[in-house]
Amino acid sequence: MTALYHVDTCGASSPPFYQVTGKVRRYYIAAVERKWDYSPRTIHPIDGSNYSDPSQ
Repeated sequence: MTALYHVDTCGASSPPFYQVTGKVRRYYIAAVERKWDYSPRTIHPIDGSNYSDPSQ
C-alpha cells in the first residue's frame, strides 16, 4: 500500500512550533497474513441463511 500527499503552505510564514533537531528517525511495521473468520456464526441471525454456503 502506498500513499502520496502534498502539503501546501497557507501563505503565512511562521516559525515552527517545535525545535528542529536534524535527527532522522525510521519506524518499521510488520504485517503477517492470518486466516480470519469474518463471521464467527455461520447462520445469519435474522433470515437464517448460511454464511458458509457460497451458493447463497
